[in-house]
Amino acid sequence: EVRRVLVRRGFVQNADAGHTLSVLYTKDAMKELLRKRGLSVGGTKEQQAARLLADGFRISPSRRLLELTASGSALIAAHGVNLSEAIRRATLALKEPDYPGAVAAYRDYDSRWGYVHPSGKTHTIFASYDVPFRRLDFLAGYPMRELCNSEDFRRTLRACLIAGLMRGEQERTELAFRFKEVCQEQIVCPGIVGLFTMDDFDGSTAAAMREAMEQNVAADSDFTLEYYISHVLYLSRRA
Repeated sequence: EVRRVLVRRGFVQNADAGHTLSVLYTKDAMKELLRKRGLSVGGTKEQQAARLLADGFRISPSRRLLELTASGSALIAAHGVNLSEAIRRATLALKEPDYPGAVAAYRDYDSRWGYVHPSGKTHTIFASYDVPFRRLDFLAGYPMRELCNSEDFRRTLRACLIAGLMRGEQERTELAFRFKEVCQEQIVCPGIVGLFTMDDFDGSTAAAMREAMEQNVAADSDFTLEYYISHVLYLSRRA
């Protein structure tokens, strides 16, 4: 039904039959189909597919691949822009702190795009799971003394992490990406690797992990940001 609706609205269309065949079948499988029809088995997959189709081979409509139309691509792009703007609005509101403003940002996004979740919840905020409010309280008050950054940096990062929890996001790479959209200051955390304990690993594994982390941090400050976000979220779970 979803497939039919998307096609009817012009967001997707059936892909070329030859391309669909090339994706669905391996070269050996297509050779077998060709042999059964007494056709030549040589050539590329595209040539094999064309030979089958010319002989009357048909693909079940339910197996036809779909591809985006220009309208579908535009819709996805618009959704991405609206989501980014909602997250930005929520993050900046939480810096104040303005929790109603952050809620309104996500509500506006949901009112435009809708939201469906197996839990029955109809909005983004806390839709995937229930977040203990003590975690939000922890993030709101965590001083982030490990950082040699400005207070604005700290306030923005706190707001970003809270905004993430509000929509059920705890993936460090995504959170780091969203943070950099609203704050250009580079993180400075000289002791980042020391914030992590390797007690759960044997000596050789711990040493290798620490070395890998140190190499990542030296190569790109984005790793420092991601590691620090992981550290703070870990502390919030223990709060």
